[in-house]
Amino acid sequence: MKTGIYKVQSKAEPDKFLIIHHNEIKVIMDNLNQLLSKGQYPGERLQDHFNKYGLDDLECSLITACNNFMATELIGELLKDLNPYFNGSDAMIIIDSVDFAVVPEVVTKKAILKPRKKRVASKSKK
Repeated sequence: MKTGIYKVQSKAEPDKFLIIHHNEIKVIMDNLNQLLSKGQYPGERLQDHFNKYGLDDLECSLITACNNFMATELIGELLKDLNPYFNGSDAMIIIDSVDFAVVPEVVTKKAILKPRKKRVASKSKK
C-alpha cells in the first residue's frame, strides 16, 4: 500500500487522464468502478468517457509516493502543470465520505443547484 498521487489514464485517448490522491490503486479503481457504473461520478467528462469505453479503458499508475501532508501541495502543482482533462479546473468535489479522494472537477449543469424563486405575495381584492 503506497500513499501517493496516482494517474488514472485512458488507453484509447492517452491525453485524457485524472490525477488523484490515495493510498491504494485497487481501492481507487474499485471506487471509480462503483461510482461510474451507477452513473454517479460527479465529473461529467470521466462519466461520459466511461459510458463510451468502459472501465477496461482506464489504467491507474503511481506518479509519486508521498504522505498526506505533502500530497495537497504536490497535487496542486501537478494539476496546474499537467492540466488533466478528467479533473477539469474549478470546484473541489469529495468523492465519498470515507475520504476516498478529493478531486478538483468542473461543476456541470447537473451539479448546480438553482436558487428558489421568490414568491410574490398576491394582493387580495377587497
